[in-house]
Amino acid sequence: MLNRIKIILLLALLTSTILVAVPALASTQDDIAKQLKAAGDKAGTTEVQDPRAIAMTIVRIAFGLIGTVFLCLTMYAGYMWMTAGGEEEKVTKAKSLLTQAVIGLAIILLSYSITIFVVRSLTTVDQSRIQYEPIL
Repeated sequence: MLNRIKIILLLALLTSTILVAVPALASTQDDIAKQLKAAGDKAGTTEVQDPRAIAMTIVRIAFGLIGTVFLCLTMYAGYMWMTAGGEEEKVTKAKSLLTQAVIGLAIILLSYSITIFVVRSLTTVDQSRIQYEPIL
């Protein structure tokens, strides 16, 4: 008897959760833009910015900084190699650092291109493939 009451309460809770969530899922892009504009007006900005665009800007800045670090490492490795003065240990260390910097730069370029591909895939929606079905 107690198990039936638990099951009934659980089903009632799930049903009420679904009934509350359905109207939230029905909001459109216009509603989201209006809410972003209202929040921006409260914050003192007049331009509506998409959070995805903000995230992409942060990613671009981060990749730019990391690319600059690898460029500096490459220049430092070249400097070490030029000033080695024929010492085999310094030349080997410079070659190793240069190899690591080039591999790191390749990884950064690949990760940047993957990020661009994923963001474009997520933000581009083909409206002709969307099928709308009534919820109730």
